Amino acid sequence: MSGFKIYREMGDDVQAIYRSRLITEILLSLNESSRKLSQLREITGSTSQAIIPKLRKLEADHLIETKEHEYYLTQTGKVVASRLVDSFATAGTINKFVSSSNCMEKSKFHTCAENLRIFPGWKHTHEV
Repeated sequence: MSGFKIYREMGDDVQAIYRSRLITEILLSLNESSRKLSQLREITGSTSQAIIPKLRKLEADHLIETKEHEYYLTQTGKVVASRLVDSFATAGTINKFVSSSNCMEKSKFHTCAENLRIFPGWKHTHEV
């Protein structure tokens, strides 16, 4: 299935994760280890009233589960959370090097991206 077709079918679910700071923080936190509600409150700086509906949505989407008052990622949740980590790491790397003086110009970005192996096979004609 093409990336575009997947986006069309799953776009709303994916966008819901990226649109919600709290859902993203919950998934990233649970990617490190299981957490109790009190730990999630502390990590996110949010109230139980804000967190609980997000936890219920993540449970309904089969991304997390609860065992003995702790929240865990499901197998699917582990995949989603690890991809979140990857996407933020990639964006951070790109931002770091694009904003550096060596990569500010479009013509130099090609060299930076290729040297970092961010975009193997990057061609100078691509839009940035």
